[in-house]
Amino acid sequence: KNIKNFDRYILAVDISNKLIQIAKKKHNKKIKFLVKDLEKFKVKKKFNNIISINVMHRVDTKNFEKLINNCSNNKSKIIIVTMNIFSPQFILIRLIQIIFGIFGYKFGAQVAKKGFSNNQIKKIFKNYKIIKISNNGYLHNFLPLRCSKSLDQKLSKIDDLISDIPIINQLGVSKLIVLKKINS
Repeated sequence: KNIKNFDRYILAVDISNKLIQIAKKKHNKKIKFLVKDLEKFKVKKKFNNIISINVMHRVDTKNFEKLINNCSNNKSKIIIVTMNIFSPQFILIRLIQIIFGIFGYKFGAQVAKKGFSNNQIKKIFKNYKIIKISNNGYLHNFLPLRCSKSLDQKLSKIDDLISDIPIINQLGVSKLIVLKKINS
């Protein structure tokens, strides 16, 4: 919602036509929306800012890194949110899939295709300056609640407090990665 006020060229890409249609209704006309499969997406333009939310764990990692590289320039700041391999949510979904042979979306086939450790992130993005890798979302993301704004805010505050506990920090559902392309 906040990016619609930017006075810059904004390109938003999703594979779901339905989600793109919803986004078009909610946002102003400055944003260009494309329905594309990111694994096959050919970019003609370099971007100063790249934000990828819940994509990396759903696609081929090499294709994803190649796409990020092709979209970025030496000024690019890159923010990625993906799945933490050590999160209880990820482990639980994968166990259900393996034990019961269930791979439908409702049981996380798309959500839990893969997760990443900090070491894996460092290997994948070895040609980038890693500014930050952090785990986020403990109670807040683990409990699939549709709740009031007030409860949502309380769970977020609890998450912020417990994220400072080292052992708990390793269990966050989401992994936030902030990168900068190294001059090449």
